[in-house]
Amino acid sequence: MVPLLLLPLLWGGEWLREGGQQPPRYELRVQESVTVQEGLCVHVPCSFSYPGSPWSSSSELYTFWYRDWDNTDYAAPVASSNRNKTVKRETRGRFLLADPKTNNCSLQIRDARRSDSGRYVFRVERGDSVKYNYKEKMLDLQVTGTKQQQPDYELRVQESVTVQEGLCVHVPCSFSYPWSPWSSPSELYTYWYRDGDNTNSAPPVASSNRNKTVNSLTQGRFLLADPTTNNCSLDIRDARRSDTGRYVFRVERGDSVRYNYIMKKLDLKVTALTEKPHIRVREPLESGHPTQLACSLPGACEGGRPLTFSWAGASVDSLDPQTLRSSVLTFTPRPRDHGTSLTCQVKLQGSWVATQRTIRLNVSYAPRKLIIGVSFKNNTEVFKILQTTSLHILEGEALRLRCEADSNPPAELSWFRGSPGLNATPLSSTAILELPRVGPAQEGEFTCQARHPLGSHSVSLSLSVVCEWGGKAVPQAGVVPAALGGAGAMALLSLCLCLIFFCIVKARRRQAAGRPKVTNDEDPVMGTVTWGSQKNLPPDGPPDQASPAEKGPLSGEQQELYYANLTFEGLKPREPRDQEATSTQEYAVVK
Repeated sequence: MVPLLLLPLLWGGEWLREGGQQPPRYELRVQESVTVQEGLCVHVPCSFSYPGSPWSSSSELYTFWYRDWDNTDYAAPVASSNRNKTVKRETRGRFLLADPKTNNCSLQIRDARRSDSGRYVFRVERGDSVKYNYKEKMLDLQVTGTKQQQPDYELRVQESVTVQEGLCVHVPCSFSYPWSPWSSPSELYTYWYRDGDNTNSAPPVASSNRNKTVNSLTQGRFLLADPTTNNCSLDIRDARRSDTGRYVFRVERGDSVRYNYIMKKLDLKVTALTEKPHIRVREPLESGHPTQLACSLPGACEGGRPLTFSWAGASVDSLDPQTLRSSVLTFTPRPRDHGTSLTCQVKLQGSWVATQRTIRLNVSYAPRKLIIGVSFKNNTEVFKILQTTSLHILEGEALRLRCEADSNPPAELSWFRGSPGLNATPLSSTAILELPRVGPAQEGEFTCQARHPLGSHSVSLSLSVVCEWGGKAVPQAGVVPAALGGAGAMALLSLCLCLIFFCIVKARRRQAAGRPKVTNDEDPVMGTVTWGSQKNLPPDGPPDQASPAEKGPLSGEQQELYYANLTFEGLKPREPRDQEATSTQEYAVVK
């Protein structure tokens, strides 16, 4: 059997995605070329890693080896850890896979045949999330027919392994030894001892011989693989500081094979626990929707020391304390939980050793607290929050409106004229609406709409434009009616004044028309007087009195009588006071 190359140590557990560490990835650690003589057996050490998750861990893990040219979806594998999976007939019972729970993909080949030569690809399956072919690194198996040198004592193991306190580690290992047909009927046993212990009397730290008592300090924690496949891999659980040291591998088979592999030893170092927990979040976290967060400690394994979990944070302080002591936390996030811290602490039971990790929650929630800010004139960088849904602004002013919405992720903000319809075109597709010069055309309702995958919200503003009128700000909408009303009032007042003036003028004209026109023979008061000789009456005297110059002596002489006919033009005759007076002419005695 040709010596096999040394395989690197399988990295235990999952890598963290946070804290700058590399996330777990698909990786295969196997010798790429193996040669075995026809009819003989060979153990091919192998380990693998894959990006697992707390939810896929509930599914069974299966591993397979396929011919590289076979379709892994339809063809049968040459080896399978799934007992329900049918393997190829020509390799059935000869190609055996190790238990995959420890990320062990070692392949044991018995009774090698020439037809086994070829390349093989490894595949892993776990639930629906893990289905992967490791084509980056394949196993090239060569089965020869020539006789090779008798195998010698050889150990293939990583010489230095480091593990943190309380965690687990798998140390891949394979060995060979010279055997003979006489020793083959005897049972094969393998052991690991502390370096310096007497292998003939001291108890081993691990043994494949159930009748062999092991060291009480490592009992149940150091486990050996089945040696019939030349597998000396060592599984260490719940590593302790006292485990630090060097270890020697030993093989026994009958009386002819009793050998300590002192030429290559395992150097184990157990350091303080610095590994931080891994918090798995089912993103996105949506406000009002229950969700689960899972906390796990990479490097921990089944059968290791039990772990105690605890959660702390403002978002979970109100939960039942019993809920906070589970590795899987169920809670309903709220908008106020966005950006808050959440801590998972993991403690090893029975010790003071603990580690923790803190994350910040990213909670998605629909827009809320939608507000509008305004700025005027040249001071467009300072926005004042509106406390009402209406705004009055002078005509000609510059105005900027800014809409703000509290949401995560940020909502898409748009401005519309009036209520936004289904296919309405926005005035602005940003949070800012610019109105460089406000006029009557800008009066009305403006609406800011916040669109978000979890819901939309909108807020409206009623804009009124006012102008300077008589030294006072008057709403633009009342300027025209007021002007028209004022003009109408002035017109009505003018009309009334004109009517009054017309009436006064008409009345004066009527009065003037009622008086006789004065000529050389007319009196402005009495009208036309026709008589023989014209006499002037005293200006203020009564009509029956004569001036003193006209009086003459009346003694002894009879006075002469004169009759005059008086005509009043344009005057309405006075109604007679006495019903008996029917004559239209009056006579007066003129002396």
